[in-house]
Amino acid sequence: MIVRFHNLTNQPIILAYVTGSSTMIDNLGNGYTWGRPGTHDMSVQGIGLLEGRKADPSFEVGPGESRNATFTTIRYNSGRQQIGTSFNYDFAIAPLEILPGNQIRTVTKYTLTFPKLGIGL
Repeated sequence: MIVRFHNLTNQPIILAYVTGSSTMIDNLGNGYTWGRPGTHDMSVQGIGLLEGRKADPSFEVGPGESRNATFTTIRYNSGRQQIGTSFNYDFAIAPLEILPGNQIRTVTKYTLTFPKLGIGL
């Protein structure tokens, strides 16, 4: 899924994806996630990561600007179960603040929810 972040404020914002937060459920109750438990979350491209105490502040969006990031989920052990046609997708984003001495502070975390997504190419 490609998500476009648009900054409606008059200040630049820095955002990071909270690793391990990406989940999706289809209308049949099948779960999709960022990867297998215990593996490094590589489900996102184009945006920095917030992983534990490490934060990548590379995703800055200026006032009035937009930037895209790509998110991917995987379904494991599907067997022969049917795949749904509607999906609810959730992940968390953290605004970051650069402090003196190049320290990075997580301001808060927001969960973004995209309900009833359809299949599209």
